[in-house]
Formats: sequence, C-alpha cells, structure tokens
Amino acid sequence: MIVQIMIVHINQTMVKGDRSRPFLIMIDEAWKLLAGKRSGEFIEEAGRIARKYNGSIALATQQLTDYFRQEGSASEKAFENSSHKIILKQNSESFKAMRANPKLAGLLMRIGS
Repeated sequence: MIVQIMIVHINQTMVKGDRSRPFLIMIDEAWKLLAGKRSGEFIEEAGRIARKYNGSIALATQQLTDYFRQEGSASEKAFENSSHKIILKQNSESFKAMRANPKLAGLLMRIGS
C-alpha cells in the first residue's frame, strides 16, 4: 500500500512539477522492487517518463543479477535502457551467475572482468 502511494505521488510530482528543474529519484535496496512484476514495470515506465520531464531514476542494489532474475522482465529492460551504470565489487557467486547469462557475459567482457 505504501509503495502504491509513493508511486502515485512520484507520478504527480513529475507531471505537475517544474520541467526546467532537473530531479533525481533514488531508490535504495531496489532488489525488493525489481523482484515484483508490477513494481518492476513501474520502474521501467517511470524511467521513461522521468526523461520527458528532465528527470532521472537511480537504482541501488547489491547484486547486478537482481536485474536479470527473469528473462524479458521489466527490471531487465530498465537496466538495458539505463544510460549510466555504476557497478561496484561483486562476490564470486555473482560473477558465476553473470557469466552464465549471455547479456551479462557481454557486459563483463566490456568492463574487463
């Protein structure tokens, strides 16, 4: 219920806000939202809408694999549509999972891990 209220508030703020002023929505522990179908879809859609209104969305999660739990998910699309990705140290189990995923294996090759 609280997440739904926040979603409505964020959407209203973006649409009715001052478009000349850039804004950033920061979502920490994003894995909780990325795991849900509806909340993952919200993140993907909000990212697209935010760009129209001079905004950005930043997601923070501890494991890169949180974006790729389900093939073709909204969270995967949100990752792919991100213009900037900051990837900090990952544990060895995460690297094994990333190498097994073709999309992440290519990313690993580009960053040299």
